[in-house]
Amino acid sequence: MVSCPICSLTVKRSQSNLTCNNCKHLFHPECVSLKKEDVDFLTSANKLWTCQNCTKSMKILQQSDFSNSPVTSQSSDKHFDSTDLKRILSSLDDVRAEQSKLFDLVNNQSKKLDVLDNKFTCVLTELSALKEENKILRNNIDSLVNRVVSLETKQLNSSSNDDAFSEFIDRQSRSKNVILFNVREPIDNSENNSDISTVNLILRNLGVDIKPVIVQRLGKPNNNCRPIKVLLPSISDVYKILGSTRKLKSDQTFNDVKITSDKTPKQRQH
Repeated sequence: MVSCPICSLTVKRSQSNLTCNNCKHLFHPECVSLKKEDVDFLTSANKLWTCQNCTKSMKILQQSDFSNSPVTSQSSDKHFDSTDLKRILSSLDDVRAEQSKLFDLVNNQSKKLDVLDNKFTCVLTELSALKEENKILRNNIDSLVNRVVSLETKQLNSSSNDDAFSEFIDRQSRSKNVILFNVREPIDNSENNSDISTVNLILRNLGVDIKPVIVQRLGKPNNNCRPIKVLLPSISDVYKILGSTRKLKSDQTFNDVKITSDKTPKQRQH
């Protein structure tokens, strides 16, 4: 049985142990302040280890750099004492801590990217919804425009129909009238009676037996002869008079008189 030089207890081969490269003694890892993980690291890295007593006796100079190792005056092999190993392990712990920080940073950035990705997805969804709404709005606007055009067309048609109806009524109201031009106006105050007598005389000269219903001068008095509007009993009387107007050409008194039907403003434009 081999005992540990520090605790004097037996060091079993089946247990985790360290062998000093110089004195070849077996040590319990906990007796030299090392953990099982430290021993596993030395074993897997195939590193040599020297106990503190041998290190002192060999007067090995300590190196502060991780890559430098204690060197004995009797051997060219590289050695690691407990101080160097602790420094290395401390450096490894620092590296692991930095690595952990990097992992945390990467995870945080990844979470932020996930959040941004979700926001971007939401924005795309909203844009898609806006496109659909714009499409619906365009359709509604087109529908409104069509309705406005339809209403305007109906209004125009209605206005046209109203105009046509008004024109029809106006023509009907004028259908029994004839207009006499170039009939001299009387000088005395009995204007209406004189005009009636003159119209009756003209009708007799035309050879028609028609009694006017109304005889009326059109417009305000002026230096010119105003036309006379004559309302007749029927439309057929209008045709009789218009068909006989050629007889006035041979009448010395009324050969300048012109007789026409009572036309609407629209009829006079054509």
